[in-house]
Amino acid sequence: ASAFVGMNFALKLQKNRLATTEAAWIIREAYSKVTRFKMFDYDAQYVSALAAAGATDVMVAVPNGELASLGKVTYAEQIVTRLAPFVTAGMTITLAVGNEPLAPWYNGRYAPHLVPAVTNVRQAIASLGHAGTIKVTVPHYFGLLSSSYPPTAGAFHAQYVNTITSVARMLRDDGSVFCINIYPFFAYRDNPQSIPLQYALLETTHTAEGITYPNMLAAQIAAV
Repeated sequence: ASAFVGMNFALKLQKNRLATTEAAWIIREAYSKVTRFKMFDYDAQYVSALAAAGATDVMVAVPNGELASLGKVTYAEQIVTRLAPFVTAGMTITLAVGNEPLAPWYNGRYAPHLVPAVTNVRQAIASLGHAGTIKVTVPHYFGLLSSSYPPTAGAFHAQYVNTITSVARMLRDDGSVFCINIYPFFAYRDNPQSIPLQYALLETTHTAEGITYPNMLAAQIAAV
């Protein structure tokens, strides 16, 4: 698969919040070659601003707090209906169901809702005629791995395996991507005695079990 660079687009945590269209155009002026973006909600105003600024590929997200509501197909259909005009206009849309919903700090709050939510989003997409054009994914937390070193021994914590496997099978069937948030610097921060900074900054290689990884990000991906 080819690699590309994208950018997060979120304004709601800004102290001095920019207008949505202004923020999109600032990005366009500064990074004209970036056309892929990831959002943390499905606000049509954000998607419109990005489209006007030249975005071609946008991942929107249903916040974790709405996963229980996705237990109703009608709720999922409302979201898909909002996104449909952008797909019709030629934009590639991926719908993320939550963001790291299985992360331990949520104490399992969203785990029971995840598989039903993904199931109903897929059903809504199909029933509204967008199967194959709107993709679905779930951005997972890298800490769900019980082991990531050496990468060949990568494994998820047992308590998450059934849920992750159920979601992954649906994504595979749809031709969607498996998504996981990986932050090499956090691994360095938590274990600076064992992880060289240059490795976390993607500047040096590392060999484990006879396999050489070009940088830490590559090793973490291999563990998944």
